[in-house]
Amino acid sequence: MIGIPSNRGIDGLCTLSLAQLYRTGRAVHDPLIHGGAMPIPRMLIVHEFLKSSCDWLMFWDDDIGAQPSDWDLLMEQREDELAVCAEYVKRVKDHNYVAAYGLGFARIHRDAFAMIRKLGIPKGDYFGVPIEGFFPIGFAHNGKYLLEDHGFWSLCYQAKVPLRVERRTRLFHVGSSRWIYDPRTLEPEPQLVTRPQSGLMADEHVHSDNPANGAESPAHLT
Repeated sequence: MIGIPSNRGIDGLCTLSLAQLYRTGRAVHDPLIHGGAMPIPRMLIVHEFLKSSCDWLMFWDDDIGAQPSDWDLLMEQREDELAVCAEYVKRVKDHNYVAAYGLGFARIHRDAFAMIRKLGIPKGDYFGVPIEGFFPIGFAHNGKYLLEDHGFWSLCYQAKVPLRVERRTRLFHVGSSRWIYDPRTLEPEPQLVTRPQSGLMADEHVHSDNPANGAESPAHLT
């Protein structure tokens, strides 16, 4: 299932990218689209996904452009991974800062959500729709502020969800300009930024020598 959280309207490049997938037979079902302030659209999408018969949810933001080859790279299944997220470039004028651990182009198995549920995440009701707190926003214990994407990946780390970061794609991030992801042109961040690990407690350190715990490791990074 392709899920598109859209608060601004779907960009033309994103629409053309989706059309390529359907034309080449890579996608069959209509995408699931929800609007509103984050993280509500993502929660609603996950709610409908978990009621469906689909095994994988593909989050695709409305301002991301991709080629079929980018889709193929994200769909590669490696070992026991239950989640894959592709890097892209932040929409910062005249700079190429990496958007690491985003949800703009990410593939997540339903078992990943089941593992996160075991952490005891909050549940609620949104205009009659039961939703769950898979995308927490706010300050972590160490004072770092996490948005919904880093909040989700932080829960993945805590739940030991096996994940992979995909760095071979060449995604477009569209705004006042078009930012193209290329690892050779990325710039270092001008200041310390948050990462999903910022949400971990001191006794929850991620060990890079054990891919099974969802850590960044050579076996799970591309």
